[in-house]
Amino acid sequence: RPALAGRGRGLGKAGRSSITVCDHAVLRLQRKSLVFRMPSAQIRRCALQFLMIPSTQNPRLRLDLLLALLAGSIAAVVYYLGSAPGVLFGDGGELQFAAWTAGLPHPTGYPLYMALGWAWSHLLDATGLASPARAMTLLSVLFAALAVGLTYLLARTLIGLGLPQVSPVLQRLAALLAALTFAFTPTFWSQAVVTEVYTLNAAFVALILWLVLLWRVEGGERREESASLGPVSDRALYGGCLLYTSPSPRDRTR
Repeated sequence: RPALAGRGRGLGKAGRSSITVCDHAVLRLQRKSLVFRMPSAQIRRCALQFLMIPSTQNPRLRLDLLLALLAGSIAAVVYYLGSAPGVLFGDGGELQFAAWTAGLPHPTGYPLYMALGWAWSHLLDATGLASPARAMTLLSVLFAALAVGLTYLLARTLIGLGLPQVSPVLQRLAALLAALTFAFTPTFWSQAVVTEVYTLNAAFVALILWLVLLWRVEGGERREESASLGPVSDRALYGGCLLYTSPSPRDRTR
């Protein structure tokens, strides 16, 4: 590029503009060639960074993810065994019918929940795994289990920030206890075994709070244990803001 910089001297504005355009084109081609020459491990690392996921080579991170999966799995099994088997009365039945027919339930209409429910119910019905009504209840089970797993990650990061002097083992046990306590509170449990929109909303809230805490860990003073989830760029904050400002399943249209 330094050699090309002097080529614009003595030319008019149009000539300099054309050289600048050519320079940008060359640089874009160079970047593309670099991407194609990147080894698979580097491509994977770049993809993880773009998706705001820390490198899973960190053994502490792998343990936290496994514990989050454990908490979500325990909750999912309990929810599944106690979930409603068929068509429900009231709002639950309305949501089951509206999702299958791609219709609109009572206000606010819950567009994201309806879109996901339509795809989910038709997929499970086409594969013979569940009836449309049962599929919508299983969707609540899925979102509730996801919320429980995210609650573990949220509690783990929050405890690491607030109590860095506590051993990592106790931090993880406390976070696991917090997640399971949340999972089996009567109110949340009752919404996880029927067709309702609240479990999707709970998963979004847990995800947003976790992303904000990850941004706090990255931007603030790092502690060895509180940063166990690995470095996360400001995209964590941007992602949390995007989720927060997007219409949630419980937003009311005006």
